[in-house]
Amino acid sequence: QTKQFKRLTPKQYTAIGVMPSPILTDKYLVEPMSDCLLLYDVKTLRFLRAVPLGNKGEDAKYFVKIDDHHVVFAAGATLNSVDLDTGKVELYSKQDREIVGNWHLTGDGRLIALRVQSYFLLDAKSGKLEMRMIPAEGLGQDLLWLRSTPEGMVYGGPGLGQTMFSYDTQRRLLHSYGQVVDVGGEIYYGVPLDGQLYTISYIEGTLAVFNPKRAWNQGSDADSNPRTIMHMPEQQYRPVGGIHTGPGGKLYIGTQPDYGLLGGALSVFDPKTGKIEVHRNLVQDEEISAVATDDRLVYAESDRGGGGGSKPTATGVHFLAWNP
Repeated sequence: QTKQFKRLTPKQYTAIGVMPSPILTDKYLVEPMSDCLLLYDVKTLRFLRAVPLGNKGEDAKYFVKIDDHHVVFAAGATLNSVDLDTGKVELYSKQDREIVGNWHLTGDGRLIALRVQSYFLLDAKSGKLEMRMIPAEGLGQDLLWLRSTPEGMVYGGPGLGQTMFSYDTQRRLLHSYGQVVDVGGEIYYGVPLDGQLYTISYIEGTLAVFNPKRAWNQGSDADSNPRTIMHMPEQQYRPVGGIHTGPGGKLYIGTQPDYGLLGGALSVFDPKTGKIEVHRNLVQDEEISAVATDDRLVYAESDRGGGGGSKPTATGVHFLAWNP
């Protein structure tokens, strides 16, 4: 009406990163945050109040409107319901694992969480949770990465979704796997080491390992396969430099930092000990956008890029050799 743009979020609640989409009810505009809901008058857009979610130690995710008075959110393996009028938070459903995927309400009142080639279906009243494969082949996608192994296998993945495929070059067999890690985004690269495939994914710089000789049992437990190992620490987020084997039998990962931030890193993961070293700002305020290795050194390119929404301050592109 006024042809003017105005920021609604109060300054004290402004945060770096990607936030969930707003939710509309007949009374409120709801802005979900990691630890509260911001409520605005749906007609005037005036800020009303913040509703604490009480999710200490767990970021709130995957918000969905159940009706005009209640919003459900996930915190770890728990789904909680928030009464928008009273601010009361109650248990909605408790599961054995964290369910990753944006929830949607079905016509019969169940919740569905979509993944790339599968989906979770939750009946909150009974607590029954099912994972089902989508019973149709998806459309073909462009490839983001490819990697061959000494055994004659080729692994690769598309530019969207945490799925991957394998191709047996001897038997000419193609196999498509389910979601490798419980985050959104995509696998950026995979590398074979000691008969296993290590993958690095956006978002949160998620490192995982898959043993193709074992049954598929995706998760983050000790016996999971593929098993999520960790998220890259020190605010590293998008693995633009991929993952590579190098000196000492270790894995070398190049990353861009979280949204709004500068200063990428070269990270070193030791599969034998499970320890990670993060070497940030090898070139000040630049990301590590390409990595190569030999038996002695690690070679990398750094450039001005940073997390989405950041304002680069460095100049030029640099090539460096790094001695671990």
